[in-house]
Amino acid sequence: MKPLALVSEVQKMVTIKEKLNLFSDWLYQDVIEKNEKELKQIEEENRTYIESYKRELEKRVTSIHRNMENKISQKKNEMISKANLEVKQNILIKKQECFDCLIDEQIKKAKEFTKTKAYEAFFIKTLETVLDKLKNAKSIAISLTKQDRQRFQVLIEELAKKKGLLPANITYQDAPEEIIGGMMVSDEGAAICYNASIMALIEDKKEFIMKKLDEELKKAGDGIDA
Repeated sequence: MKPLALVSEVQKMVTIKEKLNLFSDWLYQDVIEKNEKELKQIEEENRTYIESYKRELEKRVTSIHRNMENKISQKKNEMISKANLEVKQNILIKKQECFDCLIDEQIKKAKEFTKTKAYEAFFIKTLETVLDKLKNAKSIAISLTKQDRQRFQVLIEELAKKKGLLPANITYQDAPEEIIGGMMVSDEGAAICYNASIMALIEDKKEFIMKKLDEELKKAGDGIDA
């Protein structure tokens, strides 16, 4: 081969080599850029996913906290309601005990009252009032305790005569000791009956006693709404 031809071939080889180098550089650069772009995209996707997952976790944590707070609040309210109910029930029990005690005290005082001179005046006044209400009755039945019959039978018949009622038209019946004192009187055929016993008077006063008890408890603050 001639020297000029050899030089020409060498030059061609250099040019091709340079082109190959340039192509390699370009290809390498393109790969790098593509890789960097893909890496950035992956990083962005990862960041987005992480942020999304983080927000989801925060939502879950918030929801868990809220549920826990709601459950705690609900449990607290249930415990308070239960405690208030128990307090109210205990107060009602104590109120009933106090009421029963007051009634027992009234009964005790009433029994003591029947032994006094003032009871005789009460008995006479009560009998007069009942006889006035039954003034048209031809005969009457009187229920009273054995002690009161023994004590007041003569007095009863004297008062009955004054009202125009003969003693023969008076029927006596033994009343249970529970009436304490006083009397129950009915006309012929028991069309009309007047319960003028002391126990009946106490029964009539029960509502008043409970009302006064409620008023006193409210003043003290019993925690129960009216």
